[in-house]
Amino acid sequence: MKKVTLLFVCLVSFATTTFLNAQSVAYTSTSTETTTYSSTDADPEKVEILTNFKATKKQKKAIKKIKKYVTPRIIGRTNHTDALAGKKVKVQVNFSAKGNISAITIVDGMGEKIDAKVASLIKEYDQKQSIGTSIGDMTPIQMDIPLVNAQYFVR
Repeated sequence: MKKVTLLFVCLVSFATTTFLNAQSVAYTSTSTETTTYSSTDADPEKVEILTNFKATKKQKKAIKKIKKYVTPRIIGRTNHTDALAGKKVKVQVNFSAKGNISAITIVDGMGEKIDAKVASLIKEYDQKQSIGTSIGDMTPIQMDIPLVNAQYFVR
């Protein structure tokens, strides 16, 4: 009988302890710091981060093309990307009056190297096909760029 009560007490104390709760291993950015990559004519201090961004049809079309260009080129061709599945970099692109990119701001990034690579790939895409002229208006746009393309199968 003593063993049963001791077992019951141990079970209850084990169930109510907070010491053994599992911790999340997901990357969460606790800093409010943003990184801005700007051209020579823009002042990175004047970039305002959008809070409730809603894209128009033209903006959605341009964002889709940018994602299609940038995402496969971030990491390159490798099979070891399971840890990066579902991770995204939130980017804001500001335009000058001429339609050129004035600033690329990383709102929520994954590290300095990856953020710099994303910014350079967006600039590279803008060199090939101007984003500002395809959108029409020069309002800033925000987008979540996935680090890895969606995988529809499990090995």
